[in-house]
Formats: sequence, structure tokens, C-alpha cells
Amino acid sequence: MRTPQPSPPGLLVAHAVGGGLPPASAETLRLYANGVARVVVGNAWPFGAPQHEAGSYEHALTRADLAVLEDAIVAADGFETTSAPAGRWELRLGDGRRAVWPATAAPPPGLAALVERLRGLSAETRRHPVGAVALSLDPPAAVAAGEPLELGLRLHNPGTEAVGLEPGGALRVRATAAGDDELGGRPDLEALVAAEPLAVATAALPAGLAPGERCTVAARTAIATPGRWRLDVLALLTAALPYEGDALRLGCVLLAGPVVVEVSG
Repeated sequence: MRTPQPSPPGLLVAHAVGGGLPPASAETLRLYANGVARVVVGNAWPFGAPQHEAGSYEHALTRADLAVLEDAIVAADGFETTSAPAGRWELRLGDGRRAVWPATAAPPPGLAALVERLRGLSAETRRHPVGAVALSLDPPAAVAAGEPLELGLRLHNPGTEAVGLEPGGALRVRATAAGDDELGGRPDLEALVAAEPLAVATAALPAGLAPGERCTVAARTAIATPGRWRLDVLALLTAALPYEGDALRLGCVLLAGPVVVEVSG
């Protein structure tokens, strides 16, 4: 049996989800003994928080909230590793005990209460960005068929520290005929990756975003067929995120949409 390896000093618990169909999910929470929770998101779990934002987040728990989580950690039981060839959840305590289970499955029963609290803590921590990149899509409501369609892509850093952006990146836009049953829900990452994207002409990304900065990225496409079309966007970026006083280089997957555009003949 493998000997548990101690986690970094002061770490109470870490909780992460990763893997799955590429681009893989990548989301990690770490809670320290001083009550500081840190979350890093490169590609949000598709059944959790919205996927339009990636970044570094930090939140300080009250003494009372930390005590509740400490009690849940003490009560945790049933650490085991289950085969998870694709996406998986992982839980690790500061003493080295570890559990792994498939992303599509419920956690082991003895860990369920702790996992529920940690998922709530992750959601709360994501409300406190240190440095992040958020993507939004705001095209015009109507355009003529075949005419250039400005996508109105915007990047925003909602955090308190600057974020760097590397040159390059990739952008995919998917247009789907929009019946009434096509208008709701999140963008489909798998469909965006697999589908033949529209041709998009885009300008270079900015070198970075200052705290609170918003930047429009010039990007346009065209839709040849009249009708009502749903647009979704996938952006793949590499960012330098502030994390524990250093810069963390991280691949970021951002989804925006849906937005409906009327295309006239």
C-alpha cells in the first residue's frame, strides 16, 4: 500500500476536478489552516460554475465558518481511489489521505458532507477574484446575410491584480439555427470543439489586463443563410495569473453565449 504523502505545510484540504474530453476541466480549491481559501480555474467543470471566466481567486473564512469545515474534515471517512479514466474528482487532506472518484459519480458516502461544503466554498471563493479573464459576446441583434458580423467580443479582468496574456490563442464561433428549444442553456463545449467553426477574422489579443480593465477584441464573421441563428464562442488563451505572490502560467478555456442574431435575406 502506498504511504500517504504529506501535503504542503498548513494545508487542511484540497479539492479538485480535472480531465474529461479535451480541453479538459481544471479547477482546484485549497484551504489552509489560517482560513484562507484559494481557487484556480483554467476550465470550469461544465456542471458547476459558468464557463465564461477563468482565473485565480482568494477568500478568507470567518473563524466560525472555518470551524464548521474543520469539523467536517474530522468526520470525513471512506477514503478510497476509484478508477476514473476520464474526468475525475480528487480530495486530499493535509495528513495525506486521498480519495478519487469519477466526475460523473457521487463522492463516497463518508465524504459527501465534506465535499458538499467544499463545493460551496469554491463557489463563494470564486466571487473574490484576484486576477481573472472573463469573456462576453455582444453582436448586433440583426445583420444581412453574407455581411460582416462584428461579434462584440470583450475580455474583462474583474480582479484586483493584473493578468498577463500570451500572444496567439484560438477562437471558434458556432452558429446554430435557433428554434425556440435552442435558445436556453450553456454553450456546448464538446460541440464547439468538434463542429466546423465559422471563419473568424480577429485582431491580436492585448498583452494583459489591468485590474478592472475591459478590452474589446475586434473579431468578425459572416452568416450566409437568412434566419434566426444562435451564436456561441470558445476562446483558448494562455494567461499569467497572480497566485501566492507569483505568476501562474495557465491555459484558459472560456465560453460565451448563447446570443441570437436575426440574419435577413
